[in-house]
Amino acid sequence: MIQISDTAQAHFRKLIERESLPGLGVRLSAVNPGTSRGDVRLEFAEPSELRGDEWAIDCQGFTLWLDAASVPFLDAAEIDYAALPTGGQLQIRAPR
Repeated sequence: MIQISDTAQAHFRKLIERESLPGLGVRLSAVNPGTSRGDVRLEFAEPSELRGDEWAIDCQGFTLWLDAASVPFLDAAEIDYAALPTGGQLQIRAPR
């Protein structure tokens, strides 16, 4: 399904712990999938903000929620984070 690197998980976990909100997770969805304007949206989400049809991926210390309609477009996606002297770079590659 989706590959999320250990460094990306550590980055999200650090941000989530900073917020101190119970159940806070990360939601990923496809925007304009299948078009030349295709993109992904990554956002933090509390349980009350979920619609209930999301797919859950348990990560170390948080849940990655996938928008149900976006699942076919996010299959085989890769999420990585590289720490840089200027902060860091989050990369999301979704082949579809």
